[in-house]
Amino acid sequence: MSRFLQHWRTYFLKATDASHEYCEGAGLMALSTIALARRSLDMGRGLAPNLFMMLAGDSSVARKSTSVLLCKALIDRVDPQRVGPRDYTVEGLLKWMTQEKDPSTGKSRNKVALFAEEFGSDLARIEAYGTTTTSDFCALYDGQTFEKVRAKAASITVEKPRVNLFAASAYQMLATYLKSRDWLSGYMMRFLFVVPTTIRPRFVLPPSWPKQEFEQAVIAAKVLR
Repeated sequence: MSRFLQHWRTYFLKATDASHEYCEGAGLMALSTIALARRSLDMGRGLAPNLFMMLAGDSSVARKSTSVLLCKALIDRVDPQRVGPRDYTVEGLLKWMTQEKDPSTGKSRNKVALFAEEFGSDLARIEAYGTTTTSDFCALYDGQTFEKVRAKAASITVEKPRVNLFAASAYQMLATYLKSRDWLSGYMMRFLFVVPTTIRPRFVLPPSWPKQEFEQAVIAAKVLR
């Protein structure tokens, strides 16, 4: 794990001028995605290492979305079957988890990482339409067999889902769409929030893709898998 994180830091810090805190958060999210259903924490009956993580920061300058996409790029190479749909409702996600098949095993893809690089749009959708969205995501986070009962169609059942959610949102969007009571909800309390406490010097020009460092991080992640 430490070998992977070493290579991850080298790759990330050459690919973007995002903060060290975002670097560490994205590295932990990559590890969590790789570990889904392959490892468990020795607590109680065994705790699944899934994460809901939110990168929060100022709009545009914090490199939140970039950090999420760098993590996704690694998972796309190492564990592409773990990458879930981007534009989803809970019902759509459940359908995807039950209907899409893992090409290597032929089984349902109930272990999935969601990457939401602009989470403000998700917050707006939840406020407008998602009366049960937050409670459903709490159930998915908890990892017990989940059944979605639908009024005009057959119910959807996902056996022991393992869901990661890696999101990025500007402070302004959180302030706009979340009310005081939302911070006390089980949904928001399940998130690990990462904010930049240090600012790195800005790159004057867009960085070139650190191909060699990326490949080294990929190799180290495949060893963990």
